[in-house]
Amino acid sequence: MHQLSQSLALKAILLVPDNKKALPYVSIKQGPSESYSQFIDRFAAALKDAPDLTEEVQDKLFSTLAFDNANSHTRTILATLPQGSPVDEMLVRATRAEQNSQNAAFMATMHDAIKQQGHILAAALTKVEKFQEQRIVAPHEDTSQCLVLKDTSDIFLVKNKPATWRSLSVDMKTAKEVTLKDKEVTLIPTNVCVPLYSVKSLVGGLLLGRSSTSKRGIIVIPGLIDADFTGQVQILAYALQPPVTIPKGSRISQIVALESFLPHRRQPREPHQKERLDRSFGFTGHEVFFTVDLDDCPIRTVILQHGAQQL
Repeated sequence: MHQLSQSLALKAILLVPDNKKALPYVSIKQGPSESYSQFIDRFAAALKDAPDLTEEVQDKLFSTLAFDNANSHTRTILATLPQGSPVDEMLVRATRAEQNSQNAAFMATMHDAIKQQGHILAAALTKVEKFQEQRIVAPHEDTSQCLVLKDTSDIFLVKNKPATWRSLSVDMKTAKEVTLKDKEVTLIPTNVCVPLYSVKSLVGGLLLGRSSTSKRGIIVIPGLIDADFTGQVQILAYALQPPVTIPKGSRISQIVALESFLPHRRQPREPHQKERLDRSFGFTGHEVFFTVDLDDCPIRTVILQHGAQQL
């Protein structure tokens, strides 16, 4: 009954004529030349400031108007997705289409420049530099470090809820847009700053990729988040078929909360015992360096020749 009431309320909001709507978030639409990610940012900010809606209604309204209020070109692209697809999948599909359109425009410009001027290298370098300047935009916020937690309500596992009542994990969001240009592992910052539950608790977490992420060809490497880690959680990921752009705010990974049941948890920390703090992707013990004995490696005799000279 509760879900039916929410659904009817949402339909009532959407059926009000545009010229009679006083709700600012309903009238926000994607401009003809506006990117889909910019439109989603504007719409999410307006919806977040709406005190008259419950969280469930906000989520439903967000997913519905993210499609309905997009421009006609973007709606054509989003229509290729299964009905009911989440907004993060819409973002990936729309962003990929926008990049393909940019690449096509780039190739057309290159062809015209080469045909008219004949300066192949000069035209290529000029256009590439222009596109690089357009892509390198100063970030709106510093995503390299965590903000100071004001109170316990800002802690990740306290502030965020699982997708369903029986879910074992909580989704994380990426803190900035990242492009996986090759198959190398890339660090992606998230909106999660630990401790995950409280400063004194022994609750850590297991970082895993979402099934929908793997289905799109993005592989998230599992990782363990210690309870005494105090830095920003980052995702290790790579693409099976690069390049792949992951927009800011994408839910590509999740955290499964884990509590330590080791015997030492009942005892206070000794002064000589180390803490993880903000040191990530490392270890707290002695450093280990692997070496290779060059005398045991295969040896082959070669001749270097340059003109009539040999070495």
